[in-house]
Formats: sequence, C-alpha cells, structure tokens
Amino acid sequence: MRRDRRAFRDRHDIGTWFTPRTFRNTVATLVTDALPAREASDLLGHWRFSQTTDTYVGRMAVSRRPAEVLDALGGSNGEQ
Repeated sequence: MRRDRRAFRDRHDIGTWFTPRTFRNTVATLVTDALPAREASDLLGHWRFSQTTDTYVGRMAVSRRPAEVLDALGGSNGEQ
C-alpha cells in the first residue's frame, strides 16, 4: 500500500503531504459540503453525528459576532 501511494504521488506530481489521512479529510470535507450532515456522517462511518459536524461542517464561515460581543463587553466599540 505504501509503495502504491508513493507511485500515485510520483505519477501525479503530488508532494509528500498526500497521506491517507489528508486524503480522507479532503474527501470528508467535500462530502459534507455536498450532502446533508446526517447523510455525510453515515457515509463517513461516524458513530456520532456530532463527530462529523464538529470536525467538518461550517468551518468556512467566519462570524463577526464574537468580536462584536467582546467589543460590547469591553465598551470600546472598536475604538482605541
């Protein structure tokens, strides 16, 4: 298997970063982007739905809300 992976990397000019783990993570991210989270969880073989949602779902969306809350608590309103 290791030999096959190296041959695949060499044939497609992929660096050493390509491992079974990075491949699974990439596929899992694509699956959770394309399917509802519950279906993705079943497909990935996760026993707990939260394992899928905590790891792969919603990681691209960055919220401004935490900064707004901290600004409101500190009373600075972004001013220094």
